[in-house]
Amino acid sequence: MRNIILLFVVSILFALSAFAQEPIVWDKLYSKRWRLDESSVLRPNNPDKGTLVLYSRGNFSRMNLDNRQMYFNEDGTGSGSDVEGNAFSRTWKFEGNNGLWAEGDRRPAEVVKLTDRELILQVKQTYKSPYTNEEEFLIAQDKYVLYDPCAVYESLRSGDWNDPTLWTCQQIPTINNKVQINKNHKVVVPDNYTAYAQTLRQNGKLNLKQNAKLVLGK
Repeated sequence: MRNIILLFVVSILFALSAFAQEPIVWDKLYSKRWRLDESSVLRPNNPDKGTLVLYSRGNFSRMNLDNRQMYFNEDGTGSGSDVEGNAFSRTWKFEGNNGLWAEGDRRPAEVVKLTDRELILQVKQTYKSPYTNEEEFLIAQDKYVLYDPCAVYESLRSGDWNDPTLWTCQQIPTINNKVQINKNHKVVVPDNYTAYAQTLRQNGKLNLKQNAKLVLGK
């Protein structure tokens, strides 16, 4: 009987350990380019309540989630660009087993998943509806995936086309490179300069100065 009870206890502990979150291996975070792949808001207390109107400014903050691109260094510094296309540099620190606290955040994000190619962050908070004045508990979640910064040369900010640091690949685009000007960015092709790209996707603005040219394709 004693052996049966002991076996039962061991089986319960084993089952509980299967549900315990594995420690985050932080080395998987460093020296990689992470791109926002999916953003969502979870309603754990009211999953079937329907559509949630979020963006009434001042009522709901994403706590520095929704960064378009992020890059983490081992020394606790980082860089990237936000959803508005603005470049930033920021310091980071870890809290507990899976907390990631960025400079300027009011509370840490929880790293719920970190693999070689995927990063999922969550922030728990309350939301007060501007219409009903009701408060409810929410989880803001962002999923990031690893990406190649040279697959498409994306603008990191506004600036001159011939500035290598303007582009995600840190090189000036050639006729063989796909180029994307991100939202809210204004890229200038200087006087008497010829810019090259295989293709150009223009979410921001392109300004050709006097005698400047843009050549696409081969």
